[in-house]
Parts: sequence; C-alpha cells; structure tokens
Amino acid sequence: MKKIVESFEQQVNIHRRSSVHSHRSAVNDEKIILGDLRELRPFKKVIGRDFESFQGISADPTKKFNADKFQTYCYIILFFTTMIVMTMKMCLMALMMMVCLKMFKNVGDN
Repeated sequence: MKKIVESFEQQVNIHRRSSVHSHRSAVNDEKIILGDLRELRPFKKVIGRDFESFQGISADPTKKFNADKFQTYCYIILFFTTMIVMTMKMCLMALMMMVCLKMFKNVGDN
C-alpha cells in the first residue's frame, strides 16, 4: 500500500508535508529596523517633531498633577466609604434588634 501511495504522489508531483514550519530568518529585517531607529532616534526630544493626534498629551504625566485636588478627592472617598460602613453597621444593628425583639416576643408567648 505504501509503495502505491508513494508512486501516486510521485506521478502527481505531490511533495511531502513538512512536520516543522520553516520560516525566513528575521535577523536582516531586525537590522534594517534597528538602523532606522538609530537614525530617527524616537526617544530624543526634537522641537517641532510631534504626532498630530498626541498634541494634547504631555510627555510628563505628572506635569498637570494637582496634589491638593488629589488629596481632596481622597478625603471625599474616605468620607463616603466611612459613611457607607457606618450605615451598614447601623442596618446590621437594627436587624439584630429586630431578631432579638422577635425572640423575646416568642419567649413571652410561650
């Protein structure tokens, strides 16, 4: 059977499939890219070189950071978190009191 398949493949000019994909080396492509990057120097500041979509974005993310506003924001978050926790505690206490009253009522009925 094997000889028949091999003969057929040879007559029809079918090549055996490789079990491992071959691929071209990327070394030459990487050298070209590195050469372009060295020439362009993308991380060096050049006055007038910018991308129109990024004009409103500062290179320094802390440049417009307002510490006072951030501190106020943190205090507001802390305040509301505390209020939520206190409200939850009060609801839990009210629920416990209702359970206790129901228990005492049931004890008194017996």
